[in-house]
Amino acid sequence: MKKIVISPDNKTSCAVTTQKVEDMFEIRKKICLLGEAGVGKTSLINRFVLNSFDDKYLPSMGTKISKKKICIPITDETGKSVETSVTLAIWDVIGQQELHSLVLKYFKDSDGGLMVVDASRPETIGFARNWITSFFNVAGKVPILIVINKIDLIDIDTFDLKPFEELISEFGTSYIFTSAKSGANVTTGFNKIIDSMIQAMYDNNNITDLVGVADAIVVDFCAILGGLENGMPIVNYQFKKAGVNFANPTKEQLLAALQNLVGISHDIQGIEVAKRENNKFLQILNRL
Repeated sequence: MKKIVISPDNKTSCAVTTQKVEDMFEIRKKICLLGEAGVGKTSLINRFVLNSFDDKYLPSMGTKISKKKICIPITDETGKSVETSVTLAIWDVIGQQELHSLVLKYFKDSDGGLMVVDASRPETIGFARNWITSFFNVAGKVPILIVINKIDLIDIDTFDLKPFEELISEFGTSYIFTSAKSGANVTTGFNKIIDSMIQAMYDNNNITDLVGVADAIVVDFCAILGGLENGMPIVNYQFKKAGVNFANPTKEQLLAALQNLVGISHDIQGIEVAKRENNKFLQILNRL
C-alpha cells in the first residue's frame, strides 16, 4: 500500500490557473462529528470552516452540513508532492442520547469521523465507546479520530488519558487535544482525519464502490502526470471523453477512462508504471 502524508502547510485553495475548481472532478469526502450535546462539535466546525468562535451554545437540531474546499499537498513515498483538491461535507450530528437511534441514518456513506469529547466533563468521555460502535456499525471501519476538546478549561498535565488509551487499543484510533475557543490544534485535527481518509483510498480493500475507484484514479494519475495543475486537465478531459458520470459512474465508463489514461501514462512514465496502474484498478473493478 502506498504511504501518503499530508504536508503540514495545508492550504485552503489550490494554485490552479488553467481551470476553475468547480469545473474539475474533485475528491469528495464526508466527515461526521460525533459526541454528546455541548462538547463543542459546532464550535470546532465553525473554527475550521469560518475561523470563528461564539460562546453562545445552541444545540444542534438533527444535523447541519457545512462544506469546505481545500487544497492538500500530498507526498508519496518517493517524496513527490501532489496538490489535490478535496471537497469536504462536514456533518454536525445531534448529540442527545435519547435521540441516538435517530441520528444513525446520518452516519451512512461517511468516509471518516471525529469523536468529540469535552475534556472538562468526564461523563462525555464515558459515552465515546457507544458512539464509535454505532458509527462503525453504519459506516463501516472508516478512519476515526478522538478529539479531546475544551483544553482551555483543564490542566493537561494532570488529565487522565487512561480511558482514551483503552479506546485507542479497542478501535485502532488515536486522539488529539483541541480548543475551539483558542483554535489550538483544530486544523491539525481535521488534517489528521483527512490524511487518514486519503490514505484509505490507496488501500484496495477499503475501496467499496465505484465513486471510490474514480477518486483513486484521479489521485493516482494526477501524480503520474505531474501533479494537480498539470494532471487534472488531462484526467478531467479523459473522464468526460469516456462519459463518466461523476456522481454515479459505471464500470464501463471507468474502464474506458482508465484505458485512455494508461495509454497516456505509458508515453510519459513508461510501461512499468502504466502496467502497475492498469493491473491495480482492473483488480479493484473486477472485485466490485
